[in-house]
Amino acid sequence: MAKGDRQALARKLERLVQLNPNPQKWSNWNRFAREGAERARKGRHVQPSCTSCHRVYRTDYNKKYRKRPVPPQP
Repeated sequence: MAKGDRQALARKLERLVQLNPNPQKWSNWNRFAREGAERARKGRHVQPSCTSCHRVYRTDYNKKYRKRPVPPQP
């Protein structure tokens, strides 16, 4: 976000869908990531999507998955 490259931000938010650690249980994670990506592509603020996701998943993610390795991009 700091660089202002909205297309790169959209790609990174789309990548978050692949990084969802529990897609069956955490289905809103994907929705938040895709909504953020769409907002970035349209030049809109992505913060609402980020805030929603962090509010719902941050605590559990940090407890359960914080130390897991992030797979490389395909």
